[in-house]
Amino acid sequence: MLKSIFTGLATLFFLFSSTLSSFAAPLADVAQTPSSATTATCELEIGKEYIPSSEAEDIAKITAAFKQGSTRETASRKEKGLAPIALRRTHPKTQAIVTAKFTVSKDIPEQFQYGIFANPKKYNAVVRLSNAAPTEGGEFRSDAIADTHGISIKLKGLEGGMSQDFLLNDHPNFIAASPNELINFILGGAAVKQGQQINQLPVEQQKALIRGITLTKASDSLTKNPLDQAYFSQTPYKLGNGAVKYILKPREVNTPAPINAKDPNYALQEALVETLSTKDVYFDLFIQPQTNACTELIEDSSVEWKSALIPVATLKIPSQVIDFDKQNKRNEKLVFSPWNALPENQPLGGLNRARKAVYPPLTELRQELNKAAKKEV
Repeated sequence: MLKSIFTGLATLFFLFSSTLSSFAAPLADVAQTPSSATTATCELEIGKEYIPSSEAEDIAKITAAFKQGSTRETASRKEKGLAPIALRRTHPKTQAIVTAKFTVSKDIPEQFQYGIFANPKKYNAVVRLSNAAPTEGGEFRSDAIADTHGISIKLKGLEGGMSQDFLLNDHPNFIAASPNELINFILGGAAVKQGQQINQLPVEQQKALIRGITLTKASDSLTKNPLDQAYFSQTPYKLGNGAVKYILKPREVNTPAPINAKDPNYALQEALVETLSTKDVYFDLFIQPQTNACTELIEDSSVEWKSALIPVATLKIPSQVIDFDKQNKRNEKLVFSPWNALPENQPLGGLNRARKAVYPPLTELRQELNKAAKKEV
């Protein structure tokens, strides 16, 4: 889930916040502005991708870094006496896997009736709610600590055995604009972790660290219930001749305040169990069309779009008993990807292109380490 795939990485570097803070001031403005050029001479086109020449190399480096991290983390869990399983590299903490119903609206404006939104229809769905931050030495972060939270939705029953997946997070901005900025963030963070001073790093790594950490601090939050959150795709998707982002909004707040969890480490699971034991929960899915190619960028997922929202579907999570033993087994096989999509809803932008290349080898490695059964797509 995006933070789509890479969101939680920045939290690894909060340990260096004191080191970074004194150096951050000269670069603070970098974190507040688009990484891509958005000048008055902008000639970008609606719905069009612009692929940098270095992108394939950047993505290969990201893939290698994530695979190494997964292998190290699995070994660390085994050394600590934890269940020696390989976890998802990001969004590793599953709060719940639940069943749902997804209903495409019958009154979508004609210019947006493409792909999954072409006709009013109901789909069975599987929903995974999660926390984004990577584990700390193989151990899950407590729900009492601020984090980014995600929701992944898999629609079943499409022709040809396909699924349609939506991956969203509870903040509109991703921590990096592009694969290039992301790999500079990863490499810069690794260098600082090994004791290198930030002002000794290449300038691009310095900028990526400052932006990534600033955006992560802005996106991480405490929540009492994942069913109360609005969720954002962060990355864009094709729709017709244009592009859209997705936003999922709850119809009501389900958690009374305050909530006193029996175990703060798993407070969100408790909230989910309590809510779904007594009521159905509804979300509305909106599309956010790209209306200005120079400010609502395809190739920069660190910047929030500002265009109006258009309702296109409803997600109903019915009241149900969450069987955690059963869901843990299914969790090993479930694979969510933005590329599980109809051609008319194809992912766009550098970070989605990175996910297309990075997800499969990471999934294969995780299932190889876990000796898991064939994945469920």
